[in-house]
Amino acid sequence: MKKLPIKFIINELDHFINNFPEACVKYKYDKLSDIHFINITPIELYHLNSSYIQWEKDFSNKFIYKYPDENLYFLSDDAIIKLDKSHFELRGVNYKENINNY
Repeated sequence: MKKLPIKFIINELDHFINNFPEACVKYKYDKLSDIHFINITPIELYHLNSSYIQWEKDFSNKFIYKYPDENLYFLSDDAIIKLDKSHFELRGVNYKENINNY
């Protein structure tokens, strides 16, 4: 049985939300497609924040190094793929949900 990196991902997302208190992060593992999905909101953080962009690169590199046979995808509000349900969700203390966030 293959070891899934779920604990690793959740631990990293805990650190993420502390560093980005204006964010909301959702995680889902889809067994059928064998993909780990991470949804980041708000969209401005996902696309425009250079610190977030660097965090995503660093996290992806660590993930690939530790779990080279796993698939990881980052999503935001404008993605074609939507998470219908998540297995894990964190909201930062400064996160403000608006009509564009789901």
